[in-house]
Amino acid sequence: MVTVLIYGSDSDTLVADALLAFCRALGASAVCVDAESVRSVPSDPGECDFLIIDGAGKRKIDISGGIAVFKSATSGNGLWTNAAARLPAGFTAVVEPDNVGAVGIIKALRLRTITCGLSQADTLTFSSIDTASAVISLQRAVRSLYGGTILPRDIPVSFVKEFGCYPLLAAAAVMLLCEMPFPDGGVEF
Repeated sequence: MVTVLIYGSDSDTLVADALLAFCRALGASAVCVDAESVRSVPSDPGECDFLIIDGAGKRKIDISGGIAVFKSATSGNGLWTNAAARLPAGFTAVVEPDNVGAVGIIKALRLRTITCGLSQADTLTFSSIDTASAVISLQRAVRSLYGGTILPRDIPVSFVKEFGCYPLLAAAAVMLLCEMPFPDGGVEF
C-alpha cells in the first residue's frame, strides 16, 4: 500500500477527488481520509493500493515513505510551517513550482520532487487541454517509488468533472510514481 499525504487547505478537495477518480478508472483501490469523511474506491476496497490522507499537515505521521502532494499555491502559505514539522523524510514530493512555501520545505528536506504545471520545464504538463479532455505529458524520465524508470510519454484523459489543471497533473504524477498501468487509449473518468 502506498501512502499519499496531501498538504494544504481543508476546503480544497480537488487533488483527493482526482486521485480517487484515477484509482476508479485504473482499477486501483484506495481509502481517502480527510477532516470530515472517509471515502473509498471501490466502496469496500478490501486490500488497499492507496491510503490517501488529505490534511496531513494537521496529523503526526510516522510512516517511512510514500508521496507528499502539496496543494496549489493558492491554498495558503500559513499551512506550510506546520507541514514542515510533520512531513516525514523518505517521501517523494509532488508540487507546483510557483508554490514558494512548499518548495522551500521540499528543498530544506531534500525530497525527490516531481513538478506539475503549465511550463515546459515542469516534469508533468499538458500537451493539450480543453473542458472535457486533456493529454498529460511526462516531459522526462522519472524514477518510480519501486526504483523503475518511467519513460516520457503522453497520457490521454477524458473526464466529466473538471478538476482543474494542477489536481489533474498531481494525481497523474502519483499514479506514474506508483507504476500504475495506463491503457494505450487513455483514461476515462
